[in-house]
Amino acid sequence: MKKTLTLGALLGLAMSQAGGRIWTDTKGRKIEAEFVSQSKDAVVLRLKNEREVTVPFTNLSREDLAYLIDLEMKEAREAGKPAPEATENPPIDGPKKDVPDPAWDRPVLKKISLTEPLKIEEEKSEDGVIYSSPHFRIVADDRITDKAVMAMLEACELTKMYCESLPFGLAFRSALIEGKYEIRTYGKKKDWAEAGENPAVPSQMDPVTGKVKLCLEALGLGSTGRGSSEGHRRLAGQMILNISRAMIPELYRQTFKDWFNEGFPNVLNAAVYEKGSLDFTEILPQIRDLLLGKGGAGQGAIFKKEIEMMTMGDLVGQTMAGPADEDERRRFLGQCMLLVSYFMFLEDDGKATGMRNGFRFLTDFEKNFPKTIRYSTPEELEQKKAELAERRKAMVPDTMKELFRDRPMDEVEKDMAARWEVHGLELGFGNDGEDQ
Repeated sequence: MKKTLTLGALLGLAMSQAGGRIWTDTKGRKIEAEFVSQSKDAVVLRLKNEREVTVPFTNLSREDLAYLIDLEMKEAREAGKPAPEATENPPIDGPKKDVPDPAWDRPVLKKISLTEPLKIEEEKSEDGVIYSSPHFRIVADDRITDKAVMAMLEACELTKMYCESLPFGLAFRSALIEGKYEIRTYGKKKDWAEAGENPAVPSQMDPVTGKVKLCLEALGLGSTGRGSSEGHRRLAGQMILNISRAMIPELYRQTFKDWFNEGFPNVLNAAVYEKGSLDFTEILPQIRDLLLGKGGAGQGAIFKKEIEMMTMGDLVGQTMAGPADEDERRRFLGQCMLLVSYFMFLEDDGKATGMRNGFRFLTDFEKNFPKTIRYSTPEELEQKKAELAERRKAMVPDTMKELFRDRPMDEVEKDMAARWEVHGLELGFGNDGEDQ
């Protein structure tokens, strides 16, 4: 008898699966199993022990669904007949209004705190030492000082809490390891390099798995995490950057490029991190001082007081990979931070209405976008594929309308400049993004 399972439930069987194909669920978790067959609503997979399990299409990634459609078409061609009909989801008319979700209507918080001090559990393992908090675990190659462990795990827990409180639909994309999200630390630079990591980059987040790695020596600390208070703040900052990146849905990363993937994490990292809390009350002066080189971190100024910005359209479409010059890349990142902080803390008095509406539209669009197509001839298939491509092409400008609340771009630019002027920065919108 076949059993219907979620793909997540199969992860516990991953070590016992046979070769075949890597399957990914909607949360990014992966397994390896053989394809057996598919029906209207599910795919049947075979594990190593010959057990067959049924996985609903709703649990599969878009790549898996595309693979199944291609497989169905191939089988139909080989049989010399049209592909079997498949169910098509209802057409997209925009965000659903009939099922309100209060999570999208929350304001942006100015401060978040742990309800009680973290209790850290420590245990030895074959890989070294494991330190655990309620939702995270650090796998270290050697023992780390209590201060360094606390700085990392507190920052992780606070970042998770804050991102989940935002009305943007943020959630972890990485799989749980023994019920927790995993962070791997290396004490020494030589071990970091031997693991294949770039010695010049102290930490990284795998965009596929969401796992975070970092090197303590590369952050200016001792190999056990010993160092100054400023060093531990940098350590916490790396956690804030990487954990927030791991919580950004892939759809946001694809559509809004680096003003959300880079600007948003760096805005969060500009908050005041104190023991047990992240405070965003003075976030705008913090960002201003950081960009003007007054943040005390030794980074140097990115801008002068008068900043020539890209046009809003160019800024939304640009990526960190665009500018080749390092200074230009830093200026672009600074402009992303100015834009994100405008949406989160300035526009609409900190309620982030436009940002919320834009991301809600984008999320609902993807949720309601047809996963399969009903067709009877290859010509009809091509026609419907073209229609869906047009829908997806129109999705970006439609999302932008929601994001900017139907205001003209030049009006948004003037509003953004006026609001930042109150906080000590003069913004002008040009074409090249260079400061004057």
